[in-house]
Amino acid sequence: MSGTVGRPVEKALRKRISELLKAGKEQAEIARILDKAPSTIAYHVRALGHKAKEYESPASIGKDGKRRCVQCGKRKSLGAFPNERNAACSMCVRGLTK
Repeated sequence: MSGTVGRPVEKALRKRISELLKAGKEQAEIARILDKAPSTIAYHVRALGHKAKEYESPASIGKDGKRRCVQCGKRKSLGAFPNERNAACSMCVRGLTK
């Protein structure tokens, strides 16, 4: 056994992530650009010495059948969210709210 665990680090990928971070791109955007999972990008971001974005969990559903959006803070029906796993409503995800 050679003592290494997992796959070797893709240095070109890590360099590209570093360049995109310096250009002001967000982790989710970098993941889309490079066609990689957000968790993969977060791993490399931490390895580069940056603080990785922490994703928020959706709020619980209230008695009225609505939950609060983590970005705008408004209580909205479940149909206002892209899916049951999103913590932000569709309007906030698209950048249509202030």
